[in-house]
Amino acid sequence: MDIWKFQFDLKQNPLIPIRPASVKELLKQKKMAVVQKENTEFADRGRGTMADCVDPAALRQISDKFFMDGIEQGLKHRADNLMSLALCTRGDNLRRLTLSEIGLVSFEGEGVNGASLFRCVWRKSKRNQYGNVEQTTFMRHKD
Repeated sequence: MDIWKFQFDLKQNPLIPIRPASVKELLKQKKMAVVQKENTEFADRGRGTMADCVDPAALRQISDKFFMDGIEQGLKHRADNLMSLALCTRGDNLRRLTLSEIGLVSFEGEGVNGASLFRCVWRKSKRNQYGNVEQTTFMRHKD
């Protein structure tokens, strides 16, 4: 929400608009042109690579193998495997890959622990409806 616009509409802010509508429209068109140019010049380096053709059944087999013993270290390996694959997976394969496949297992001494922030920004990632690059943040459990 634009707080200035909200106040101006309620006649609580007497200042005139900082930018006329024509300038706003021009900036919007320029931004859309830059987004369109970036999209047309985008070279998909992952096309045809191993990350492009992930078999969900093979992924599940590998993931289950890590977690077969039911120990905490296996859970960490499984999460690391799924996370590393998620960072290089694209398109439909990314939508099929979910960390919820880890499952629920109770461990001794389980409880709330601290976590450090692991932030990944993909420069050529999916854009939202406004043309902005979406950013993703992960929480990594402290060892």
